[in-house]
Amino acid sequence: MLINESEPETWLPELKAVLIALGAALHGRQPTSQIIAEIGSGLSELIPGHVTTLRYRSRAENDARFQHNASIDIEIVGQRINAKWGIAKGTVCRMINSVCPNSPIRLS
Repeated sequence: MLINESEPETWLPELKAVLIALGAALHGRQPTSQIIAEIGSGLSELIPGHVTTLRYRSRAENDARFQHNASIDIEIVGQRINAKWGIAKGTVCRMINSVCPNSPIRLS
């Protein structure tokens, strides 16, 4: 499913809910594979009647040299929506910042 990061008003409310929850859980930190693994299990039932999963992917899994090439998969599956997004880590951070202006993630 395609999204335009500069138009949050067009994002599905379920995606916004995941981004807000993710932003709150990150506490201003950049997402890493370890943090996403820890946070992801807590978001699995965020949207009633749906299962939400997060997955951190980098060009070379677990190789810090490639963290800047990472992406985050967000998948929401359930009664009303079945969608999956693979979004670059920097884009996810900017999207979180647009829906969580009071707890921004510092962009590197």
